[in-house]
Amino acid sequence: MAYLSLYAGKRALQHIQKNGLSPIDVDCVMGASGAAKWLAIAGLDKAVFGHWLADSSHEIALYGTSVGAFKLAAAAHRDPKSALQNLACAYVNQRYSDSVDADSIADQMAPVIDSVAGTGAAEQVLHHPNFRLQISAVRCIDQQLASTDKRQQQKALLRMFVANLKSREKLKAFVTRTQFCDDRLDCRDDGRQLVDGDRVSLSRANFRQALIASGSLPVYMHAIRTIDGAAKGVYRDGGLLD
Repeated sequence: MAYLSLYAGKRALQHIQKNGLSPIDVDCVMGASGAAKWLAIAGLDKAVFGHWLADSSHEIALYGTSVGAFKLAAAAHRDPKSALQNLACAYVNQRYSDSVDADSIADQMAPVIDSVAGTGAAEQVLHHPNFRLQISAVRCIDQQLASTDKRQQQKALLRMFVANLKSREKLKAFVTRTQFCDDRLDCRDDGRQLVDGDRVSLSRANFRQALIASGSLPVYMHAIRTIDGAAKGVYRDGGLLD
């Protein structure tokens, strides 16, 4: 028998104990970075988006970084179960030799991106009746982090790690969040963000590049340097902040 654990704050727990948990209670779904760990709950994602939230009639914000953004983009397709299944298949079918480099990773990741950002995908996501997708990447402020040299990137990540131990606010010296946001959703700062960010309209023109940037790990992967509608700069994995 399978069990599902729910973790809730005091008010949420009281609400669930009194009323149960209904789709109408959900107004935001977060999709975290985490590489292949998302496969462990791929079945749950299909159940949630393919069944439980499928008939919802209210606006639901989807906020994701890296593979979290990939799966939420799939969830906003007309047929989320098929899209999530296609994403999972493309993800597990990646094949790497012992000599992995940024070019080989880009080649293997292309079908993964195609599974959620292929022909017509952006239109489906941007015209979903209820879901409003937000994709988070970071624009590099620190020149070492923006460098194409792996050693420079490694040094920047070490400095970033130490800075974060002192204060999350010190990350402003390294990166700034760029939020590619469905124009139908109000993405104004809610006052909780400690690192300022830019908002860019998510569009058919930047949908694919925003997704790729959101999952572009430093050191291992190529950065994205041109994204339609976004400020000039070097864009990397949104998981560096979120």
